[in-house]
Amino acid sequence: MPVKEKMSYGSQLKILKDINLWWALIAVILLNGANFGVYSYLADYLERVLLLSTEFVSITLLIFGLANILGNVIAGRLLSQRPLSFVGIYPFLLTVLFLVMLFLGNMGFVIMGIVLIWRILVGGAANINQYWITRVASNVPDFANALFLVATNVGTCIAAFVCGIFIDEFGINNVVLGGILFTVLSIGFFFAGIKKSPKEKMLKVNKAV
Repeated sequence: MPVKEKMSYGSQLKILKDINLWWALIAVILLNGANFGVYSYLADYLERVLLLSTEFVSITLLIFGLANILGNVIAGRLLSQRPLSFVGIYPFLLTVLFLVMLFLGNMGFVIMGIVLIWRILVGGAANINQYWITRVASNVPDFANALFLVATNVGTCIAAFVCGIFIDEFGINNVVLGGILFTVLSIGFFFAGIKKSPKEKMLKVNKAV
């Protein structure tokens, strides 16, 4: 989104008075935390729960990385067509996948398939997070991008800490409990943002190539 004229720092900071922006920031912190809090321990999960060798874990993580690219492409298209519907259903899908991982955690190839689907979803998380902040701060695009980076990093740090607590208390196989906690909380803030935001013009989202 190009900046037509230079804006003062004061005029950009005024956006922080908008309650809708805070709903968006908290939702992004929680959703990004849900994904990367669990992902921070994925290699350990694959080795200790699925009993994969170190070499196979490395190959698996590479495949998951490629799945992220696919997820980025899919998310770009869905956000261009039905943004609010896609954003609304995303945390529910994530919660379901985490629940399957929790209850079928020792069923090797089943979990590998579920984790692969999850990694595709993770590929779209950045698109969702950036869209969700930009929709309420479209008049200050540079500042909105900075807020996006801060919110995602904060979410990752907090969630990794919380998921670590779940691991200490319940074991590595229950790391997804932290992810479920964050997705459930994010649902409330996403829908609060939808409810409180004024009717908006459709934002154009660049499709990934």
